Amino acid sequence: MEGIHFVEDGDGKKKAVLIDLEKYGELLEDFFAVVISEHRLTTETAIPFEGVVAEIAAERVEQAERSNVSTPVYRRD
Repeated sequence: MEGIHFVEDGDGKKKAVLIDLEKYGELLEDFFAVVISEHRLTTETAIPFEGVVAEIAAERVEQAERSNVSTPVYRRD
């Protein structure tokens, strides 16, 4: 196909593709949208609020311990 070239490994398996963006740039945006949608469907991206708070608190404690400074740890009660 003109403007699309596949890169193959030593066994002839397609490993990458070179795409003429002047010719197919708009289609590439659609391709990325599909890839991102598939990724979101197969990946757990949501982090519970409590988990984020716990991570931040742990980081603050570690930073305080490294610098020997008393740093308040915020808690949600």
